[in-house]
Amino acid sequence: MRKWQRHTRRGRQVIIALVILLPALLTACGANLSAGGAGAARAALAAELQHAQTIGVASTVVASLAAQEAHIDGERGWFGISDGQAAARYGAVLAQVQQSETDATATAESTASADLNALYAAVQRGVSGQIAPSGFMNRWQTWQHEFTSAVTPDDYQHLDQQIRADLTMMDAMNTAHDRLNEFSQTVAGMRHAGLPVALEAAELQHAQASFAQGTTAPDFTRLTAILDAQSVGLVTDQVQAIPYLGGALLDDLQSRIALAQGYGTNVATFQRALTTDRQTLTRAQTLVDYLNFRAQVDGQAQKLSILLVRGQTQADLAQLHALLTYCQQHGIMDYEYVADSGLQGAEQDFAASATVEQYQYLDGEATMLLANLRAMITNLGDATPAGQAHGTDLDLARAYGVAQGKVIVVSLREQVLRAYNNGQLVYWTYITSGRPELPSPPGFWHVLARQSPTVFTSGEPQNSPFWYAPTLVHYALLFHAGGFYIHDAWWRIHFGPGSNLPHYDPQAFNGGSHGCVNVPLQQMGLLYQWATLGTPVIVY
Repeated sequence: MRKWQRHTRRGRQVIIALVILLPALLTACGANLSAGGAGAARAALAAELQHAQTIGVASTVVASLAAQEAHIDGERGWFGISDGQAAARYGAVLAQVQQSETDATATAESTASADLNALYAAVQRGVSGQIAPSGFMNRWQTWQHEFTSAVTPDDYQHLDQQIRADLTMMDAMNTAHDRLNEFSQTVAGMRHAGLPVALEAAELQHAQASFAQGTTAPDFTRLTAILDAQSVGLVTDQVQAIPYLGGALLDDLQSRIALAQGYGTNVATFQRALTTDRQTLTRAQTLVDYLNFRAQVDGQAQKLSILLVRGQTQADLAQLHALLTYCQQHGIMDYEYVADSGLQGAEQDFAASATVEQYQYLDGEATMLLANLRAMITNLGDATPAGQAHGTDLDLARAYGVAQGKVIVVSLREQVLRAYNNGQLVYWTYITSGRPELPSPPGFWHVLARQSPTVFTSGEPQNSPFWYAPTLVHYALLFHAGGFYIHDAWWRIHFGPGSNLPHYDPQAFNGGSHGCVNVPLQQMGLLYQWATLGTPVIVY
């Protein structure tokens, strides 16, 4: 069962903060602000305005709401509005302040989440290309843990600044790596031609050491500037170096074009430009000629950048599509990875993407789905009993950097939940996940809210086959925006394999849940007491 109506993928992100803050907001409102009179209502409003400013709501928004407070102040008095009217108006502004806190938190959380996914994709590409040091994955894991404990807009904004700094560093690192390769190829070509390169070889060795020791974006930006200056100095001292420097640039551009072509991109325009570049290089005789040539090539490389990240994302989505085709050919149930929570939703996002950041974010999602789907296929061949630790669970926990500490793992094909602490199995239980029409979202999530007890109400119209009456739930852990919970389902008799598909249950729905992970009441009580806010949840 899910508490709310289905939302879009982007809409789900915005709801996270609302779910977390709602109990606190309701408590802050109290049952009846007017009961204490206008004075109490104004005091509550003033306190909330101060709180909004403290947690990072935009100063312009706070100032606008404070102006409304001042206006009400001016309306009070001997011949002004009544005490009750003033209390009601203060209460209305208080509700606006609380909504501004919810909106600011949701926006900041969504931005940080997108940048975190983009960083994950960038680090994956960097590590696979032997560009980014392995420590970068540790940095991503640090930000991931901090993300789970963030609460206020300030928390998310501060974290996002650090994530963006790492994204900037990855860009600077990639640029420096390209320059280093170009200079290395130039030195190798000149040495092969018998030209003197002792000084340049020493400079190259020093540059390679600087690259290995770089720890910040400015480190790599400085290295790029030094390598550019050395290239210019080389041309100034030896005009004979121009063909080798230019050749290294064109070789790098050609490799980018080939990579883009491998992704299925139409590269005819770039290939024609490359032919022109080669002709331009043959005519370059002076430093000015070389600098103009370089600017021309750099501009073309920049235009290729978005095509390359778009192509990488498209290639990962194609891998996901191919793996899903394999599942269908071999009778492997994979509906959670096909629906809006999987390939179909990702393809919709891909069609709507236009920037490097959007493609990087989507590539992070595609990479996550690929990892979980591969793990699901591997786990199908594991004969380990459901109530014992599974190697696939632990492999995924290591891949996501959460092998230490608590982690909840949901195996969709086994219809089993296993809870680990430091790699040791703590709890396990059979579950019922989402039916094919309303699948549970596979991926890497976290416990976003804890509710006990609560009442779930359907977001579907009463004539919908998915509507249900308001239902008491004793223990609920929100793990994904849009109302996806791990919660008890006291109304079910059957849990475990097949319970997510059409079957007969005399006491409940004759099929899977509405997207949540249903757990027997007793086991859910234990899990609820054990899990905390931020506990990682892996669904595969």
